[in-house]
Amino acid sequence: MRLVSFLNGSTHQHVERYVFARNFARGRTILDAACGSGYGSVALYGGGASRVDSFDLAFEGLLEMVTAQTVPGLQACGDVTRLPLRDFTYDIYVSFETIEHIPDDQEYLVEVTRVLKPDGIYICSTPNRTITNPSTTIHDRPHFEHHVREYSRSDLETTLSSYFEEVEMWGQRFVSRGYLALLESLGRATPRLAVAANQVKKLIVSSLWNKSPHHPEPFSGREPEINVAVCRRPRDRR
Repeated sequence: MRLVSFLNGSTHQHVERYVFARNFARGRTILDAACGSGYGSVALYGGGASRVDSFDLAFEGLLEMVTAQTVPGLQACGDVTRLPLRDFTYDIYVSFETIEHIPDDQEYLVEVTRVLKPDGIYICSTPNRTITNPSTTIHDRPHFEHHVREYSRSDLETTLSSYFEEVEMWGQRFVSRGYLALLESLGRATPRLAVAANQVKKLIVSSLWNKSPHHPEPFSGREPEINVAVCRRPRDRR
């Protein structure tokens, strides 16, 4: 039961990110990149988007999910670093838990800014390395094998500021300063121990999780488990 609750907690996090993104959706054309099964695309269209195009490398299930919900837009297999799309196409680019998987994050962000309109908005999320891999740097390989790198809050803000004029930082599940200090102490001694301790803590408290703690909130001085960024006005990359 605890394992099921833990998985439900992760699902709540992902769902709540799309609930957050719906606030920006009304009347907008949206690209939902690395969209998975497409349930987020359905949510964005339900939030009033005029069109939602959905792209993912793993196409299985996407077309059935989105078309079953009659979401107007393109559903296709696509690489987020080389999208078959015209410049300045979208009002909003949504992509959650993606940037940490991309070998060349600069190539990815150049493509993000290429397909966004001059007043476009990019909304993304990624694990906060300060919590998930304490006492490591952005150059250290994360313990999660499918991640190329993980970003601290300041790493992500600095990276995104090179591509957008405004970067607003939000977060999900802010942790206490005492817990952060404990993770940092464990990380300095044995990084793997800190990672394991955080996973065990999540497993123990997961039965208490519900949707409300997962909704993104503005950065408040404490560290979040998940970094969320809202970026406005792409810088001219030409």
